[in-house]
Amino acid sequence: MLFPTLCVDNFFNNPEQVINVAKQCPMERTHTRPGTRSPCLSQVNFDFYNYVNTKLIRVFYPSKDFSYSASTHFQSTFPDENILDGWVHQDDDYMFTAIVYLNHCNIGTSIFTKKNEFTVPVAAGDIKHNYFKNYESVDRPERQEVEKVREDVNSQFDESIIVKGRYNRMMCFDGNSYHTIQDGLCDEERLILISFIKDFRLQGEKTVFPIPQMNLL
Repeated sequence: MLFPTLCVDNFFNNPEQVINVAKQCPMERTHTRPGTRSPCLSQVNFDFYNYVNTKLIRVFYPSKDFSYSASTHFQSTFPDENILDGWVHQDDDYMFTAIVYLNHCNIGTSIFTKKNEFTVPVAAGDIKHNYFKNYESVDRPERQEVEKVREDVNSQFDESIIVKGRYNRMMCFDGNSYHTIQDGLCDEERLILISFIKDFRLQGEKTVFPIPQMNLL
């Protein structure tokens, strides 16, 4: 692990302005999860994209100059869409992931550890993809089959860290951490800002991992 799991409350000084930016973003339905997601914010509002990711990285490196690349999005789900979303997975193409919760729904994110005997069903990824691609037309027997596969996958992990959703709370974790959204339904739209930090380099000095602040955190 290169980065610790941590959360910071009251992350943005102006969360309502952040929500206003989200309202102006185009949102599209995806085939890997319920709800909608914006394009990468670098394509929509680069200054805001850079502000967000600089603020996130400065949690770990408050006084360093750095370069980075990231995939940063707003993501929204409505009450009837938080269905079978919690599949334990990694973001292992990225160094770390950060989530900022932007409403008052308390559904957060949990971190997991693998049990000793760990085998993911071969077709689990395809089953998940096909479900979210067509979930509006999925009938009850098929949904029950998908739920069984999800339970088979998730049962191979132990929940080790629970972070509840809280307005303007930021949570981040290493890209190799197993994690998932917590089960449940919101009474309102669930809006998050999520950023996947793919590459990160300190400027003018060697970048050392794990980060020096790991022990302090």
